Amino acid sequence: MAFQGCAPTDTSKDIILYKDKSTVEVTVETSSGQELVREIFVFIGSNRHFVTGTFNPAVDNALFSRMGWIRTEYDALGRWIAKTYDDGSSESQTWFVDGSCCNGRNHVDRFGVETEYRYDTHGRLISQTRLAIPQITIDGVTHPAIPALHRTFVYDSAGRKIEQIEDDGTNQLTSTWTYNGAGELVATTNPAGGTTNYLYGID
Repeated sequence: MAFQGCAPTDTSKDIILYKDKSTVEVTVETSSGQELVREIFVFIGSNRHFVTGTFNPAVDNALFSRMGWIRTEYDALGRWIAKTYDDGSSESQTWFVDGSCCNGRNHVDRFGVETEYRYDTHGRLISQTRLAIPQITIDGVTHPAIPALHRTFVYDSAGRKIEQIEDDGTNQLTSTWTYNGAGELVATTNPAGGTTNYLYGID
C-alpha cells in the first residue's frame, strides 16, 4: 500500500540499521488513535547510518522489504471487528446487545476457534466458552476433537473474584478466593483442593 501520513519529526538521535537484521514498524492510525494498518519491514540495504525522519520504509523499496502486515476494521462504536493478516488468515469479533453495560462478544481466532464472552452489568466477565473443536487432519496428521470448555466467574459485592469454575462436560474444576474484612486476599483454593493461606503483618 502507498504510505500516507506525516513523516517522523523526532531528530534527537541517530538510527543504525543492519542488513537483514533490523526491522522497522509502520502503523497507520485514524485521528482518534485507532490502528488501521501495521506493517513490519526488514532492512535489506548495506549498513547505513540514518537520522530519524530521513527514511520511509513504506516507500523506499530499495532499502526495505515488507515482511508482514495486519489490517484492522472497526464498527461504528470503535470496536475492532476484523483483522486480516499477510498470510491470508483472519480473526473476527461479533458484538451484540445482551442487556449488560459492555454487551457480549464472540471471537473467532485465526484457526477458526470460536470463543464466547459474556459480561455482567458492571462490565465484569462472568462466562467464557470456547466452543468444541472438531477432529481435523492437517498434512496427513489427524488431530482429535476437543470438547467445549466453559468457564464461569463469580464476584462478591465488592467486585472481587471469589470463584472460578471450568467445565468441559466431563470434569468440573473449581478455584476459590477468600478475602478478609479489609479486602485482603487471605486464602486461595485450587481445583485439586489445595489451599494457600496469606498472612499480613501490622505496619
